[in-house]
Amino acid sequence: MFSAVLVWDEQLRGDALTNTLYDRIGLPDVATQFVLWQIGYAAAGFLLGALWQELPGRRGPAKALALAVAYALPIGVFALGNWSLGEEQTTLAFAAASMLLILTLTGVRMDVETFRGELLPGRGSLSLLPVVYRTRYLSMQFAWVLAQAAAIATIVQFFADNGGPPWMFPGVSP
Repeated sequence: MFSAVLVWDEQLRGDALTNTLYDRIGLPDVATQFVLWQIGYAAAGFLLGALWQELPGRRGPAKALALAVAYALPIGVFALGNWSLGEEQTTLAFAAASMLLILTLTGVRMDVETFRGELLPGRGSLSLLPVVYRTRYLSMQFAWVLAQAAAIATIVQFFADNGGPPWMFPGVSP
């Protein structure tokens, strides 16, 4: 889903669609960019698994945060350069936030798979989360993931409104 949103914003939304349709390799490039984003997410998951023992933190979401920050730093520098030059920011925030969410969910899944042997028969994988993270309430487990999902939903809403300033509300003039 994240790959589709990124490709839609870069190549299929607004004037970008005209450029994509005008270019000879525009439509094949849409498919290529989608596949490249998928490969990028898979590579990030592979890197998380490869560096699992070396990353700081004891649990999956903390380990994922370190890797997501390493991914977001160059994006932040690029965005700062774009901002200083008055260029469009487009999907930079969405790319960084979606990578954080994907790495967090991958880290949680790796933690659950590690403790799969402790799963009682007839119980689902979600019943392991309180055991793995030593919390009593499942709602506390999802707070971090839901906050990330809310941030991504806000960014998608921002793009859906054609990137208007976030302080502008319908019917309210500044």
